[in-house]
Amino acid sequence: MTTEQLKRNIIQDFAVECGDEFDQNFVRKAFFDRPWAPVKIPDTRGSLLLRSGALRSSLRYTPTASGLRITSDTPYALIHNDGGVINRELFITDKMRRWAWARYRATKDEKYKGMALTRKQTFRQTIRIPERRFVGDHPTIRKRMEDIARENTEEFANQLIKDTMK
Repeated sequence: MTTEQLKRNIIQDFAVECGDEFDQNFVRKAFFDRPWAPVKIPDTRGSLLLRSGALRSSLRYTPTASGLRITSDTPYALIHNDGGVINRELFITDKMRRWAWARYRATKDEKYKGMALTRKQTFRQTIRIPERRFVGDHPTIRKRMEDIARENTEEFANQLIKDTMK
């Protein structure tokens, strides 16, 4: 075994360990010891980041020459992991006005009447997504990396000793 093989083995073992640890974050509903922010509107279909399982199964762990690259092909992975703000402009349609009138008749809430009668053609919507980290740097990951490096280095040293004793 060469030092390049040792490096590849460490990175490959680390990729497997990261996959297991980050997958457990979805089960824990927390980033190791930091629980995720609760959702504003509870849903009976389960945890926000586990409803379809698409985010959890989209994570890819790719060993590179210098380390490990973790990617996801879901467009919402980054904003859930880091949190952030989404600003968008919505066009007010006749269908939306009809919906607002129906909600006003059902609830007698004046805000729906205001929505139905507004002269605006568009309105800006701001959505704040709290951080619900599932991938990233954490002391547990660093400790696991040290353990993996130590185990692989000891194995490499033992193999080197065996090879030189022949």
